[in-house]
Amino acid sequence: AGVTTTTDHIYIDADNKKLNIGDGSDLQLYHTGSRSEIINNTGDLIIQPGASSNLFLRSQTGAAHFKGVHAAQVELYWNGNKRLETSSVGVSITKDLDVDGHTNLDNVSVAGVSTVTTFLQVLGQAGTSDKGFEVRANSTQNTDTNKAIRIRNNSNTDSFNISYKGKVTATELD
Repeated sequence: AGVTTTTDHIYIDADNKKLNIGDGSDLQLYHTGSRSEIINNTGDLIIQPGASSNLFLRSQTGAAHFKGVHAAQVELYWNGNKRLETSSVGVSITKDLDVDGHTNLDNVSVAGVSTVTTFLQVLGQAGTSDKGFEVRANSTQNTDTNKAIRIRNNSNTDSFNISYKGKVTATELD
């Protein structure tokens, strides 16, 4: 009970012995013998670097996992290689983005090759299934009447079609 001051290291020379900080062990630091843990039992845990400093989480080899740049972007790494970076205008992903399930995207710019394995639909009017551009890839519908590529006009009728077997039909518009 009091103040301890040292000018040297502080050692807890045993596994599973905790450095408890705060009334009621609010913050605990310890090593189990196989991993190290920081446990916060009260409120938020804030890790804040100094002014003009960055925040890093690294692997044992020193490869970056996470980098928080002072007053700027956040970067996520895989095996030491940057894969995602935030900016004032959004997020940049340096490799592939794999999305599983239903995804709503607005104002997306795609560079390079995009692969759609089942169905791509570009709607002319939000929330409706009419007007716009459709590309379907479904081998079970491989007939002359089923459309692989379809463009619909404002009257919600097909104006251009290519069937799965390559038959092209076009309707002249006024």
